[in-house]
Amino acid sequence: MKFLYCLYFFVVWKSISAFQFTDSMAKQCKGFIKKTKHTYGPFYMVASEEIRKFKSDSTIDFEMHFAIMGPSDGHILLSDEAKQTNGSYEIAIGAGRNTFVDIRGKDSISKNSTIIKDILSPGEYRAFHIKQYNDGTIALTREGDRQPLVFYKDPTPIRIEFFSFSTWSEIEGKFYFDCPVPNISKKTNITQVKIQECKLFTSKTNCTYDTFFNTKGNNRPNIKLDPWIDFEMHFEVMAANDAHLLLSTEARDSYLNGPVYEIAIGNDSNSVTELRKYYESLRSDWALTPNILSASEFKYFNIKIYKAGSIVLSKDGVSEPILNIVDYNPISVKYFSFDTSDNVEAKFLYGCSDMNETAKKIFEGQYERGCKTYIRQQGGNFNKFIKAEDLEYNNRNEDVTFEMNFAVLAAQDAHFLLSTVPNLAGPIYDIGIGIDSNQMTEIRRSYDEISGEFAVTHNILSPTKYKQFYTKVYKDGTIELGMEGSLRPILNFTDTKAVPVNFFSFSAGSSMDAKFRYDCPKPDLSDSTE
Repeated sequence: MKFLYCLYFFVVWKSISAFQFTDSMAKQCKGFIKKTKHTYGPFYMVASEEIRKFKSDSTIDFEMHFAIMGPSDGHILLSDEAKQTNGSYEIAIGAGRNTFVDIRGKDSISKNSTIIKDILSPGEYRAFHIKQYNDGTIALTREGDRQPLVFYKDPTPIRIEFFSFSTWSEIEGKFYFDCPVPNISKKTNITQVKIQECKLFTSKTNCTYDTFFNTKGNNRPNIKLDPWIDFEMHFEVMAANDAHLLLSTEARDSYLNGPVYEIAIGNDSNSVTELRKYYESLRSDWALTPNILSASEFKYFNIKIYKAGSIVLSKDGVSEPILNIVDYNPISVKYFSFDTSDNVEAKFLYGCSDMNETAKKIFEGQYERGCKTYIRQQGGNFNKFIKAEDLEYNNRNEDVTFEMNFAVLAAQDAHFLLSTVPNLAGPIYDIGIGIDSNQMTEIRRSYDEISGEFAVTHNILSPTKYKQFYTKVYKDGTIELGMEGSLRPILNFTDTKAVPVNFFSFSAGSSMDAKFRYDCPKPDLSDSTE
């Protein structure tokens, strides 16, 4: 295995920043229907000769382009029969009075939601597309955008044979379906369209990063719709193997002078992909990825660096990541560069058209605005207990008895207490974050002085920047602590003598100062309903 990786990353934001679905486009759709109540029908057959069979990618099983005009609640049902069954997916656009988008699985339970206000309009067409991929992922995307609004990977996907539309009670909506693919005609080469919208970089070098691009300006790599993300980049690659991307703090290959992330896609004859961090010590993750690249077809990828420290590489439109590492001190990416291996030519598309600026700003500051309040504690005292039942975002379900999202601003020693009663007399769990000079995190059953579980978490807290966390208590007695945006929990501890959580409180270590924001919403409200 070749471990010298040159990392190239290209942002393929193919999204059209101001996409407009016009009257002339509507006339090219097969028809429209109106609905004023939450019932589905008529049902349309996917296999009908009247329905277009276009698929923009060989990994797609089902693709549908459509538009909606309505004040809220545009619902689409995808089914294996001409009725709503246990084999149906439901997508709700503009649900909750036009405040979020939701995708529901075959069990009718929400699988993924995104808060986004005014996505529908009673006076304007709003265009979207739905794609079902070979791996079972279903994704809803706004026309012109690269990043899906919501997606869900079904481990046992259905074959979509029928679709239908609906709205909510007393809501009138117009649905334009079986629409042509925007900007693509029968005589248009799709690859050429992409190249015209993006910047093209061709590399024939041997792991030498000699051209660096600033993340600011018109290179547009750092477009993000999720408040947990610090850096996000979408790109496409056409290469037989060995496509490399470098993310750096400086405009140079600075292995010894500063931290860098290096991503190598399709190494070892297009069979392995690896992500590495070079700085003081080496952290890495790799995965077997046979035939992940193609010498004749662009492949879509994205990389995200979360504030919690997860660095995730994924295929665009696919929910499960290719690989990820956790770095509690993620670098500030200011430059990126591309490269390949010896005697390999690779083409990278990056700096593509930005997505709608209004959509991009929807989430800005959402975390802080959504929290009810913050409290400040000093000196190791838990002097304010809050009822768990008063939480607005206590996302309980059949498995979880308590869940809360919170943020901490502290140099070290932030403590979160879970209790059965509003004092220290009853059974409690003490969660200490950044204890021992901000080096460790621990969950303790302090009522019997038995340490529950601990993890080494160097510099997990910051005195200048809020760090976001979540905690969950499961019915089986498992307590989970994690950082928002991270794919891996910090700690899991199962208590065989589990007690109910009725109250919680915050505190800091002796002579320490900490600020807490609590009862905060998630960007994706997985249990959202109408």
